[in-house]
Amino acid sequence: MKCLILAAGDGGRIAQICDSKPLVPVAGLPLIERSIATAQQAGITEFYVVIGHGAERLEAFLADVSRRRGIRIVAIRNEQWELGNGTSLLKARERLDGPFVLLMGDHVFDEIILSQLVREPLQEGEVILATDFRVDENQLVNLNDVTKVLADDHRLIGIGKEIATYNAYDTGIFLCSPAIFTAAEESILAGDASVTGAIRRLASRGKAKVVDVQERYWVDIDTPRDLKKAETLLYQNLTKPNDGFIARAINRRISTGIFTPLLLKLSRRVTANLVSVLSFVVSLFASLCFFFA
Repeated sequence: MKCLILAAGDGGRIAQICDSKPLVPVAGLPLIERSIATAQQAGITEFYVVIGHGAERLEAFLADVSRRRGIRIVAIRNEQWELGNGTSLLKARERLDGPFVLLMGDHVFDEIILSQLVREPLQEGEVILATDFRVDENQLVNLNDVTKVLADDHRLIGIGKEIATYNAYDTGIFLCSPAIFTAAEESILAGDASVTGAIRRLASRGKAKVVDVQERYWVDIDTPRDLKKAETLLYQNLTKPNDGFIARAINRRISTGIFTPLLLKLSRRVTANLVSVLSFVVSLFASLCFFFA
C-alpha cells in the first residue's frame, strides 16, 4: 500500500529548535524520517511526501532517506502550501488511484495503530480515521489545538477543532480511498482548504468511519513542549516485554533516563544506531579493563 505524508508547513511554533519542522530531531531521528520509519515497520514501502517550506533542503534529505532505507520516496512540491493542507493533499491526486494511507508529517505514533488500520475493510468512496476515545485520560493532548471528533459507533458524525460536542480525538492517521481528493476539491471551492474540511464532506455523505486506537500512543508535535512529551514517551517505550528485572529496574532506567537523553543534549544528530555503537564500545572497554586488571 502507498503512503502519503503531508509535510509542507513551516512549523512556526517550533522554529526555535529547527527552521524546518520535518527535520526537527525527535529522540535522535528527524520527524519526517520517524514518520517514514514507523510506516515502514507497518509494512509500507512506497511513500509520497508533499513538501513546501524549505522544499529544496527536504528533497535532498528525502532522497538520502530513500537510499539508506531502500524504499521509494517521491517528493511532491506544493507552492501553495500556505493556503492549507488540503491543497497539499490535492497535489498527490495524480499519483494515487487506489487505497492509501494518509499521515500528517508532524505526528509521532505507535506503528501498531497503522498496522491495524491498513487491515480494516475500506469500501468504495470511504475514509477511515484512527481515533482516540480517551478524551478524559490522554494527557498528551493539547486541547487548544487538537482536532476533535464526534463518532457514533463506527461512523464519524462531526470533526473540527472548535466543535462543542465530541467524544474522541483525530490522530492524523487515515486510510483513504481516492474519493478524498474530490471531497478536498469541493471543500476548497467552498472556502475550507483543510484536510478536515474534506473529511467533513465525506462524513456528510456517510462515507467517513473511525477505528479506536485504544491504548496506543500518538503525539502531535507543534511546540517544544510537545516535542519533550514525544521524546519522553519514546524513551519509555524502549522497554522490551522480555526484559528481566535488572534490565527494567536498572539498565533501561539508566539508558532511557540518563545515557540517551545526555547524548541527545550533546548532539541532536545522535541516532539509535550510534547509541548502540557507543554502548558496545563502552562495554568492550570495560571488559578489557577488567581482563587486564
